[in-house]
Amino acid sequence: MNKQLHQLPHQVTLYKLIIVSIILCDCGTWTLHADTERWIQTFEHKCLQKLLRIS
Repeated sequence: MNKQLHQLPHQVTLYKLIIVSIILCDCGTWTLHADTERWIQTFEHKCLQKLLRIS
């Protein structure tokens, strides 16, 4: 358990660097609609829940 807590900052950093950058690639050219924003938020929450092992 302690090892998992120690690795958590690295995992969150990797998530932000890799996953978020891939999802938001070229987002400056998107027209952001409410449903697209909800999709992005839902995806992010699901990823973080898995990463943090929260159900």
